[in-house]
Amino acid sequence: MKQRYSTYEAEKATLLQFIPDRSGHYVIEIGGFQGATTVRLAEAASRVGKHLVVVDPWNGYYSADEQIYQSFLRNIAPWSQFITVLRTTSQDAVLPQEAFQNACLVFVDGDHDGEAPYDDMVKFWPYVAPGGVLAVHDYFDHRLGANVSAAVDRFVRNLAPPQNLFLLRVYPTDWERRRHRSTRAENIAGLAWIVKDTI
Repeated sequence: MKQRYSTYEAEKATLLQFIPDRSGHYVIEIGGFQGATTVRLAEAASRVGKHLVVVDPWNGYYSADEQIYQSFLRNIAPWSQFITVLRTTSQDAVLPQEAFQNACLVFVDGDHDGEAPYDDMVKFWPYVAPGGVLAVHDYFDHRLGANVSAAVDRFVRNLAPPQNLFLLRVYPTDWERRRHRSTRAENIAGLAWIVKDTI
């Protein structure tokens, strides 16, 4: 099976820099799909003695079914000792107790519908260590409506100051769109992230 990609290279590079540079022993990824981003996060975590937790139900939603789950397991196999996989929805996930306030990076790229992006940010923000990062994929992607960007903006407004929102805009090339097996005219992608203030 050809592997499908979720994040573009510039997005991965941004996420990876948070793993060695930020405090916290855990990396949490919401939405694993086939594991293309998971593998890169696990590689980076393994180099600095950190551990990755991946949460995804692989229940057929967004085409992430049993076949995709088996592909995910094959792709992450070389790094399995650095990864805990929770096959459940993000809201039902029970993370290791020691992960609380101990994640250098939480990457939210799960369900984009309705209140789901906002609910994921609310649930996993307490897992972010002081100085750590909550990053959200598809801030600029409005294929499913403006749910993600609206959720991020609302979440940031509801945080106690001072919390700042950072944005990375990515303009994919034709080659990148083909690699991602994208059939749409995607003009902009990117990330939003918030650093948990230590003050």
